[in-house]
Amino acid sequence: MKLKQILLIASLVAAPIGGMMLHSWWTSRDANTPSAQTGSGDVKTIEWPTLAQYDLKSGKPSDLLKELDGRLIRLPGFMVPLEDNMKLVKEFLLVPDPQACIHYPPPPPNQQVLVQMVGDESASVDWKPVWIEGHLRITSGTTKYGTAIFQVKARRTEAYKAGF
Repeated sequence: MKLKQILLIASLVAAPIGGMMLHSWWTSRDANTPSAQTGSGDVKTIEWPTLAQYDLKSGKPSDLLKELDGRLIRLPGFMVPLEDNMKLVKEFLLVPDPQACIHYPPPPPNQQVLVQMVGDESASVDWKPVWIEGHLRITSGTTKYGTAIFQVKARRTEAYKAGF
């Protein structure tokens, strides 16, 4: 293989990986500051490390989580339908990893969000990452896949796009 071909292949492989790393750094660099807002209006984009600040031993949320309770948030993740063979759902779990609830044990309760669509809205089941947008509540809910510390009354979902 010629050097030009090797460099071309390397750049084609490195570009998407670099883009994902840059997006991850950009969105998480200030994820722990209450003033970090993205998205439209008063919607606060949060990431999974923020939800992990709920102390499972003491059962207490961090100060940042207390500030987010009741707020309109936007969170990326993967859907886990709570009913079999459903294409449209009114309720599902959102988890940070596509394999999180398929295998035992389930993710910790602070890494599961019980999502309930509001009004006539339904979410289309997709095995690709999605964004949810709705009001976050720190209140536990139990499903067949485990306990979720957080619930979101979602007003919409959409396909995940880096940098939205």
